[in-house]
Amino acid sequence: MLSLKFSLLVLFAVIAKVAGLTIYTPEKVVQCGKISLTFEGGSAPYSIQVTDGVQAANPEFVDEIKDVQTSPYEYPVTSKEDKIGFVLHSGDEIAYSGE
Repeated sequence: MLSLKFSLLVLFAVIAKVAGLTIYTPEKVVQCGKISLTFEGGSAPYSIQVTDGVQAANPEFVDEIKDVQTSPYEYPVTSKEDKIGFVLHSGDEIAYSGE
């Protein structure tokens, strides 16, 4: 059973910047709570894919949010995974947070 609080190891001080698009994520998340995802660069509409947090060539996506217009985006944490990661898309640009 997961505790209500869990650390997002993959997000701990790891922020990737790719081609001018950047996503910032909090270090800790409360399961069933909300987190604020902030990002810069690119242009709307954005899409955000939520991953299982495992670094892989093909990560497992657990959620996808489409047509995000502005930063910050309040994301309700519903994942049952003990790790979580985010992939931000804007046109051909991609930014991610994770290991």
